[in-house]
Amino acid sequence: LNTDRTVVYAAAGENGGVNTYKKLRKLDKIELYAKADLVKNGNNARPVKTVHFEYNYELCKGYNGDPNQGKLTLKKIWFSYNGNMKGKQNPYTFNYNTSNPAYHPKKYDRWGNFKEANLNPGSLNNADFPYAVQDSVTAAQNAGAWHLSDIKLPSGGRMKITYEADDYAYVQDKRAMQMISLAGFGATATSTPVNNLYTAAGAGYEYVFVNTPASVTNTETVFQKYLEGNEWLYLKVAVIMPTNRWGSGYEFVPVYGKVAEYGKVPGQNRFWVRFERVKGRSPMIRAAMEFLRNNLPSKAYPASELGDNINLGDAVKMLASSFTEVKNAVEGFVDASMSKRWCKDVDVSKSFIRLNAPEYIKHGGGHRVKKVEISDNWNSMTGQRESYYGQEYSYRTSIKVNGIDKIISSGVATYEPMIGNEENPFRQPVPYTEKIAPLAPVSYLYSEMPMGESYFPGASVGYSKVRIRTINKKAKSANGWEETEFYTSKDFPTIVEHTLLDQDAKAKYKPAILNFFKVYTVERTTVSQGFKVELNDMNGKVKKTASYAENDSLNPIAYSLNFYKVDNYNAAKPKLNNTVWVVDSANGKIRKDGIIG
Repeated sequence: LNTDRTVVYAAAGENGGVNTYKKLRKLDKIELYAKADLVKNGNNARPVKTVHFEYNYELCKGYNGDPNQGKLTLKKIWFSYNGNMKGKQNPYTFNYNTSNPAYHPKKYDRWGNFKEANLNPGSLNNADFPYAVQDSVTAAQNAGAWHLSDIKLPSGGRMKITYEADDYAYVQDKRAMQMISLAGFGATATSTPVNNLYTAAGAGYEYVFVNTPASVTNTETVFQKYLEGNEWLYLKVAVIMPTNRWGSGYEFVPVYGKVAEYGKVPGQNRFWVRFERVKGRSPMIRAAMEFLRNNLPSKAYPASELGDNINLGDAVKMLASSFTEVKNAVEGFVDASMSKRWCKDVDVSKSFIRLNAPEYIKHGGGHRVKKVEISDNWNSMTGQRESYYGQEYSYRTSIKVNGIDKIISSGVATYEPMIGNEENPFRQPVPYTEKIAPLAPVSYLYSEMPMGESYFPGASVGYSKVRIRTINKKAKSANGWEETEFYTSKDFPTIVEHTLLDQDAKAKYKPAILNFFKVYTVERTTVSQGFKVELNDMNGKVKKTASYAENDSLNPIAYSLNFYKVDNYNAAKPKLNNTVWVVDSANGKIRKDGIIG
């Protein structure tokens, strides 16, 4: 049986809108009848058992426009039998996390978790900085918002659930990466960082300085924590663009730089990176000027966009701009722009670089259960000490780093969300140049890998190892722990392959018999390239279950291992083997080379 909700309406139709004449419904109770009674008495039959639901609207207030009304919130469940309502005195009562922020359409991160914009650096909003909070306490609080926190049982006992934020160390088989704030730019490794890309004299600042969230002691630590496995680094630089009649301010300029050298700044938690030049300029300058010329032509070529009402002054500006273009042709667009101090200044507080998560722990993905506790409430009934039972969950594993065991997150993300995908380690550049005419400027561009990204798995976080143990682990009665290991997309990542653009990929078209008078002849070359994205379903499959004694963490009391058919278990990227024995329906013989999947 159900009734109307409060001030929540149905959609007007497939094109959206609100139907104010039709409210959404809520489930009030479920009735169970004896079939014989229902057949005999119909609507007058008495239910054998009834489940009753009670609600309020306390969570996420304001989502429907009313600041005093929130989303439908289940508060109680109780039972009645044959019309006996005594069960109402001892219901299941549901309470929710004390973190109950009001609804706001922009207060969420790239994973969909609640996030206040005031947590962002540089006063950025969540659209410009959608990345997850990396403080573990704040991340846990945000992940637990609006969630069930405890259940009061009919017996008087209580069940309490504690949450924490998901985290992960890898995105498939690549180290998870995060956006870290820049400290500034400099001319040498010992420079004091400044917020400029080049000097007043036009000399480029080629050193990028980064303040580290985790301590670094030497150059080797810088590489191991932040740079390992990265030939190219991505920067998101807030460059101040030229001012014109259409406005002023900064633009986020995407930059890829190929690492040339790096080092630690003595006495500070800071390091520097120098990138290889792109045609004699730093990649930051080159990218800023390319962005200006290709995306903001009204600023790159003043008077090229004058609007509809052109007066004499505008005509003079157009004429003057033609002389500017001559200068661009002689000096080159980059040098001419630098002589005007265009794209020189940077808002460093809003600029970031993508680096490895230094401790192999990156928050994001949602929430997970940290602890489940049950108390019997014995003290309220007898005045004696109550007992606590429960389990806690650990999502950690260990790897060797420089020969030393390091505890890291056992989380593995199948992929990063598309929003804020600048953090995705799979995003890598394929540089190329473009020149559309003999006297036109050369554009230094890039395509981004991976190809066929839309076929990759959706973003989610799973765990390669989960340990479950009693909350009373220090008691004499502690009985060890259970540990379950899972295969993840780190073990079986998405495989992307493509054919080469060599002579075999080219085909020429040249007519065998040419036109006798050469009035019209055609000679063309076509190029073909193929791409493959290979997926699998191994993520989340059980790999091992084991039971350990409390005093021996190395040797399990009992365990089971699951094996799957792969080409080579020792391969860096094992591939599932889909070859099976099948019966040939034509002759009834067994074939050993059948393919499934």
